[in-house]
Amino acid sequence: MNRIKLFFVHKLLERGRKKSRKKEPWLGKQFFVPRAEGKPVEVILYKPEVKKYTPMPVMFNIHGGAWVGGDASALDEQSQKMADLLCAFVVNINYTKVDAEPFPYAQKEVADVVRFFGGNTAEYGIDRDRFNLIGYSAGGHICAGAAIMLKDEGIPLCSNIPVYPFLDFHVFNEGLFPGMDAKSTKLMEEVFFRDGVDRYSTVMSPATASVEALKGLSATELILCGPDALYQQGFDYRDRLLEAGVPVELKVFEESTHGFMEGDYDKELTEMEQKQKKMCEACFQYLKMRMWMLWGYAE
Repeated sequence: MNRIKLFFVHKLLERGRKKSRKKEPWLGKQFFVPRAEGKPVEVILYKPEVKKYTPMPVMFNIHGGAWVGGDASALDEQSQKMADLLCAFVVNINYTKVDAEPFPYAQKEVADVVRFFGGNTAEYGIDRDRFNLIGYSAGGHICAGAAIMLKDEGIPLCSNIPVYPFLDFHVFNEGLFPGMDAKSTKLMEEVFFRDGVDRYSTVMSPATASVEALKGLSATELILCGPDALYQQGFDYRDRLLEAGVPVELKVFEESTHGFMEGDYDKELTEMEQKQKKMCEACFQYLKMRMWMLWGYAE
């Protein structure tokens, strides 16, 4: 894609992101994480209403949006709920979208955010041994890739939690990206894989990474919705992780649909939305059970 065309695509997508940005005041506190290389990363920080455990575990929260859409502020209520339910410090990351910076820029941002808070545990009252990444859809892809990056750099995590994640760019070999027509898929390829990006690298396509590349990865919690275009990728990744000796759990919420953990449920809901809200509540309770078990906490 030539630079002029990319510029206009970026401006169009940026306009859409601004519309999706929740107006302040937010429940969380805005902060910009400084970086040695690259622009600071915008995050929104949340503390639990009750600090049951000190220092606090950390959940790094990564929104979805097909790598080009969405905004961390859309997870404002969800992040505060997560903080309160898990008794954890939540870092809601507003990563740079792929039309602005090519892959794996967003994964590097997430890794840098983890490093920053790992170096400032006393200031925030957080527990370095209980750092966890969680991401949804495209955010699940970024979550998985960032966890692999951190592993390769010798920076441990307690867990990483891809939720209905995209995990394998080999789908482009089939000619079409799931749910998109040929014209849209071609545009997506031009935006996503410019500048020589290797779509089949370990970070880009974790579900088909070599077993050797995945060895030593942190405990992985895969959460899937009912069957969708990404459903099988979660099982493929689970199997590959097991081959690599990585502790992994897979949970499917069969009655849910893609995006159910990021829904806006503070409004009058349709029957389908009510069902998804119920699944979201069930998933939060599952997360609490799994995280507290990993963290060694008790009711």
